[in-house]
Amino acid sequence: MVEFDAIDIPDQTEFKIGEVAKLLDLEPYVLRYWEKEFEILSPAKTDSGQRTYRRDDIDLAATIRHLLYTEM
Repeated sequence: MVEFDAIDIPDQTEFKIGEVAKLLDLEPYVLRYWEKEFEILSPAKTDSGQRTYRRDDIDLAATIRHLLYTEM
């Protein structure tokens, strides 16, 4: 899905919010805000409430980042 910025996503199935924030060079609070603003971005949550992002979620967040920060 994302071809504008080559993101090297490690080979794992689930990622914590801090890992995703580091991959996308964002602060975790930005991802939490985007979850509220963009309904399509909705990572799963564990029983304890911790967010778990899948590869599709990371691709979507990268697309949002590109549109907001590059395309404006």
